[in-house]
Amino acid sequence: MELYNQPTQTGELVAVILRSVLSLNIVRAVLCPVVSVAIFLSGDARAADPRLPATVKATDVPASYRIESNHYVTAREAADVVAKLPNVLLIDVRTYAETLFNGIATPMHRHIPYVMLDVDHSYDAGNQRYKLEPNPDFVKAVDNLLAEHKLNRGATLILYCSVGERSARAANLLGGSGFANVYSMVDGFEGDATSKAGPGWKTAGLPWSHRMAPSQAYKSPSM
Repeated sequence: MELYNQPTQTGELVAVILRSVLSLNIVRAVLCPVVSVAIFLSGDARAADPRLPATVKATDVPASYRIESNHYVTAREAADVVAKLPNVLLIDVRTYAETLFNGIATPMHRHIPYVMLDVDHSYDAGNQRYKLEPNPDFVKAVDNLLAEHKLNRGATLILYCSVGERSARAANLLGGSGFANVYSMVDGFEGDATSKAGPGWKTAGLPWSHRMAPSQAYKSPSM
C-alpha cells in the first residue's frame, strides 16, 4: 500500500513546491516596484528619480563636474523634463552678473546663486578677478523655494551654471544637506566645447531670455 501511494504523495509534494514558487514570484512582482517607489519617496540620497533619463555616464563627465550621486541630465533633457513634470524644479546657481549679461533659461524656477561677490568687492589676485564667496543662505533659499511649491527635500531639482562645474558643487552641498534627488545639468547654460554630454542650453537652441520674471528672482532668506 505504501508503494502504491508513493507516487501520489510525491506528486502532491511537487505541486506544493510549484505553488510556493509561483506565490513567491507573484509576491516579488508586486513588492519590488512598491519597494522601489517607497525608497524614492522616502528620500534616499542614492535613489534616482525613475522619471528622468539616465543617458549621461559618470565616465563622460570631467572629474571636477562629477557629483556624488551621479545624477546628471543634459540641457535638452532638462528642458524636456521641466516641460512635462511640473514638480521638477530648475534652479540657476550662477552669479547675478551672469544672469544679467548672459541671460537665463526661460523655464527656470528660481535664481539662487551658489557663490556671490563678497560685500567689499575685494579683488582676488590669485584668480585675477573679484573675490567670490559661498552663499551662506543657499540651502535655506532652496528650502524656501520647495516650501513655495509645497514640496519637500525628496523633490527632484535640476541645477545649472555656465558649464556644469558649480552646479556639481552645489548639488553635492544639497545632497550632503539631505536633499534626495539633485541633478546637475552637465553641459550648463553656455556649454563647454570639451563636454561629451551636450552643447549647452543656448547652443542647443533652447528657450532663453535676458528678462527675468519677479518669481524667478533670488529671494534672500536674510532679508
